[in-house]
Amino acid sequence: MTANNYFLNSFRVPSFDEICIETLKNHNLHGLVLDYDGVLSSHGEIMPSDQNIEILKKLVASEIFLAIHSNNPIELSEKRQKWMKINFPSILWMPPRPHKPNPSTLLHLAQRWKISPENIAMIDDRFTTGGLAAFRSKSKFILVQNPLVNFRKRFYSELWFSSLRWVEKMIYELPANEIKRTQEDSNL
Repeated sequence: MTANNYFLNSFRVPSFDEICIETLKNHNLHGLVLDYDGVLSSHGEIMPSDQNIEILKKLVASEIFLAIHSNNPIELSEKRQKWMKINFPSILWMPPRPHKPNPSTLLHLAQRWKISPENIAMIDDRFTTGGLAAFRSKSKFILVQNPLVNFRKRFYSELWFSSLRWVEKMIYELPANEIKRTQEDSNL
């Protein structure tokens, strides 16, 4: 299977806070690996957005294994890790190296959690980092279509990553399957 066919058959969600936990379980996903920038917060922020903190609480309560793997600089990674360890001690923090798209972190987590890589999903806002890591590890991929950005605070870095996402969307097809909460799911 080519990467483009893989992405087409992957999943998408408008934003991380709209993810449907019941749908994740229906797709037999027992572990999630989350990117930070664009998924949990805008670039460079320490804390996830308020809405994403609420979703993280629901995911922890759902007993789905959770880990964070982000290609962050060490100093930022340490600050985020400290915040997560205090507020979400059950969520594993994976070192930024090896950087995505290297699949070794996803494969390591599958062994650690004693589940198949096919039962893990990488949630990322980029095809060529988290998406390719998921493809290479034979895990699932969930694309966050509308990543969190803050142009007022970090104009140049947000412009850079927005440009990369735009180019990637020109190369790869958007996933056909949406994992999004409906009105009936809103109380999950």
